[in-house]
Amino acid sequence: MEGNSPSKFPFNWVYFSLLFGILFSLTIFNFLTIDPISSSRIFFLLYSLGQSFLEIGLMICCAWLIQKYLPKIFLPIFIGLTFLYFLTHIIDFIMARILDMTFLDTIDFVLDENFENFIEMLHASGIPLMIWIAMGAGVLLMPALGYGIYLLTEKLSRKRPIFMRQNAFLQGLFCLPIALFIWDFSASGIINANDYNSYLKSLPWKKTFLQPKSIWLTVNYPPKKLQKEEQVLEQVEKITFTPPHRPNIYLFIIESFREDFVNDKNSPNLEKFKQENIHFDLSLSGGNGTHLSWYSIFHANFPLYWSEAKNSSRSEGSIPLKILKKLGYKIHVYSSAQLTYYGMEELIFGNNRKLVDHFHLFPHYYPVKACDSDSQTIVKFQEYLSKQSPEGNIHIFFWDSTHFDYSWPEDFPLKFKPISNDFSYFKAHHSDHDIEMIKNRYRNSVNFVDHLFGKFITSLKNQQAYEDAVIIVTGDHGEEFMEHGHMFHCSELVKEQTHVPLYYKFGNMMGRTVPNTALASHMEIFPSIFDYIFGENLLSDLLEGNSIFEKSKWAYTLTARYNASRTPYEFFLHNGKYKLIARFKNRKNIFGSKELQIIGLKDQNEQNIVKNPQETPSFIWQEFKEAFDVIFKAGDSSQPKIP
Repeated sequence: MEGNSPSKFPFNWVYFSLLFGILFSLTIFNFLTIDPISSSRIFFLLYSLGQSFLEIGLMICCAWLIQKYLPKIFLPIFIGLTFLYFLTHIIDFIMARILDMTFLDTIDFVLDENFENFIEMLHASGIPLMIWIAMGAGVLLMPALGYGIYLLTEKLSRKRPIFMRQNAFLQGLFCLPIALFIWDFSASGIINANDYNSYLKSLPWKKTFLQPKSIWLTVNYPPKKLQKEEQVLEQVEKITFTPPHRPNIYLFIIESFREDFVNDKNSPNLEKFKQENIHFDLSLSGGNGTHLSWYSIFHANFPLYWSEAKNSSRSEGSIPLKILKKLGYKIHVYSSAQLTYYGMEELIFGNNRKLVDHFHLFPHYYPVKACDSDSQTIVKFQEYLSKQSPEGNIHIFFWDSTHFDYSWPEDFPLKFKPISNDFSYFKAHHSDHDIEMIKNRYRNSVNFVDHLFGKFITSLKNQQAYEDAVIIVTGDHGEEFMEHGHMFHCSELVKEQTHVPLYYKFGNMMGRTVPNTALASHMEIFPSIFDYIFGENLLSDLLEGNSIFEKSKWAYTLTARYNASRTPYEFFLHNGKYKLIARFKNRKNIFGSKELQIIGLKDQNEQNIVKNPQETPSFIWQEFKEAFDVIFKAGDSSQPKIP
């Protein structure tokens, strides 16, 4: 009687085979969609197979031991927990596809948020809160559902039982990790670091025993410390020069606004404004998340410092806005974006909005749409325009229509068809047709924003206020539509998520010219405004950003990767020709970190540059020496050590 042999044991092979099949299928699907395809795929595919076998094998082993040695109540608890755990693999798959994040990353971010930010994150998803609550309740019911499936499949498995040899099974569990380690050891020395980072999150456990050799640079100093607010304010108080003219300033910050979607068809008003005024070959955001870019814009500083500034209890707000107030400007804000997100309202406008003269917030919580709120900002602005003084005003607009789920009024002409339905963004797989329908939603939202911008221009011209106006249009970051395997933003430092519109109109220019229109960044917006107002850059010692009018401005841009409420540790430097992507070794304290891991090196077309590993550090130093000097210690010219 083979089935009764003490050396063998039965198990619910239907249930565990189902789990294995789903787990391995998710991994294979991830591999097939990763860009670029490389020879490393075979290594990771086999590694994934080994991890899947090991995970399911451990589950089988635990279930067998529980049935053999523990009271019956422990089996349904264990099966329920394993089913809930298995659900995290599915969430991992979806999160990796959309945002390049794991389930643990997501939980870590959420636990690091305060309640207000957490609720705002849910609102930002475009999914109504009641649906989030329903999904949360569904998750709580998952253990019961899992045990129900286990009981059903148990009946099926008993009809055709399969018995596992105890010794062979335990030997397999023992030997499989060793085999993975050997396989890892044999291949880790030849796997490209870029390929490793691309494929890693497709593995069931998101890690391997060994990692490929990385290129590390050790600089002589950690990043410069953020100057204390009191010291900066002392410098502001010393400003005694007055501008000969205080032109009205209009600053538009448009959510998730991607540069290559601005054209005659999608946005004729913005395209016309772009061609008639100053624009750049490559204009890069401060980050691929909103708060990083807002900080870079309003503090004219590197996005690496945003969390440091927020956590240091700064109450005076943006230094550039503070200077404008000192010059006699009145500040008017029109926002459909929730500015309290990550404490940015205080960081930009000071405690209790002390820098703002008129503040108009139009939130768009379900069922109100972002487009409706954006429309209200223009209505409110038009009410004020006829009453404003001919100079000395800055109007700041935050628009949200182009944030997913991409909105426009119901009575607004639908220019791009067909369009995707609500929540179709969160599908596991997107066909080319699906992506095009999502892009059409985005195009329609861009078209609506362009319509609002056209109304703004018409209003200024009707009041004879256009010619002398300073107008700046930008996006806080871009938006990806699966060009690199992800949706939306916050996932990777790719061009689609970081190349944004940045257009300037400076009145009649007063004879000023822009020496170089190849590369620009958010940090340059307010320094350029002051340079235009004063006729020269008188604030270069106070603001980190340069003016676009300077002939010798910093030849680089720095863009940081989203890291929720914490300090970003990954960033790229761009000099218009090459893009260097790096991470600080000390992720929790980048201002005490002198070691950089080089993640990627790309050309201006976003193609990976394959160089000899021994030559790469010297090449990087040759191209980015001046950038390192500014970020780590101004004037330090000694070459970084190469371990």
